[in-house]
Amino acid sequence: MNATLLKAQTVQKEKQPLTVVLKQLEDLYNISFSYADKTVKNKIATLPDKSLALQDALRLLKKETNLDFEVLNNRFVVIKPVKKKRTSFKIQTLEEVIVTNYLTTGLTKFNDGSITIKPETFGILPGLIEPDVLQTIQALPGVISTDETVSNINVRGGTHDQNLLLWDGIKMYQSGHFFGLISAFNPYIPKKINVYKNGTSAKYGEGISSIIDMQLPNEIDNEFKAGGGLN
Repeated sequence: MNATLLKAQTVQKEKQPLTVVLKQLEDLYNISFSYADKTVKNKIATLPDKSLALQDALRLLKKETNLDFEVLNNRFVVIKPVKKKRTSFKIQTLEEVIVTNYLTTGLTKFNDGSITIKPETFGILPGLIEPDVLQTIQALPGVISTDETVSNINVRGGTHDQNLLLWDGIKMYQSGHFFGLISAFNPYIPKKINVYKNGTSAKYGEGISSIIDMQLPNEIDNEFKAGGGLN
């Protein structure tokens, strides 16, 4: 008789189709389950112990079947899939980020990749004693002079003739003197230099490697200014 009781308990703990378990619970607790057929399809569960309260039995079934059992009243129980928690996404517009003092003072990097150089506020870079345009841009990432001259600029692996140099909108075809050892541009005349290494505007049209746009002041200077230097 003990063997028969043990066998009965073993059978009772075996997983059964959920519909069969629900039918037994309806008879046991005098309730009625409401559900869609596809909700309980292919679901299996173990019949909870008869000594458990209704809420405890439903809690075990929820953990085992991953279904939600909602008790409407003491008589009806609705079965539905557990709702997945949705992460709420909020779109936020960020302000434009401008990196000032890029490498040194007087260099500003904008979010379009362009770099602006202002010689009047230009700081100190290693190896430079004046704010020379062609020497300054060689300190930028991706810009180098392969023959170690001042005026021969190679941007992202391109040649020097693939750079578009503009002096107040005028194309410059000669950028250096004395075999490229001396820059052809006075570093104290331009007011602002815009350097585009990639993603250049279509208005320039011809810069394959880079654009070096040197802009002079637009104001009329009523005072005489002179300068001298020794290198």
